[in-house]
Amino acid sequence: MNCPILPAEDIAAVFGLNLRQGRFVEAYLGQCNYNATRAAIKAGYSTRHPRQSAHQVRKNPKVKRAVDMLLKIYMRLSMPRPRAHSAT
Repeated sequence: MNCPILPAEDIAAVFGLNLRQGRFVEAYLGQCNYNATRAAIKAGYSTRHPRQSAHQVRKNPKVKRAVDMLLKIYMRLSMPRPRAHSAT
């Protein structure tokens, strides 16, 4: 499932993140399928200790808010809409 609602630059601008944090959010919700370690590597964080980097980024309140908000938006967009009942 690919979920980049916005590109990393826009995510960073909208949520007050730096570009690397925006890339993390984009990768976490998109190509990395909610895998924070892979998203941290893809975003350009250290490959030496990617789990620690991922944990630190994920704890950031602005990053957490961006992930939560974009996930809510994505879930709303992907929900099937109820059919209108015909009056017969």
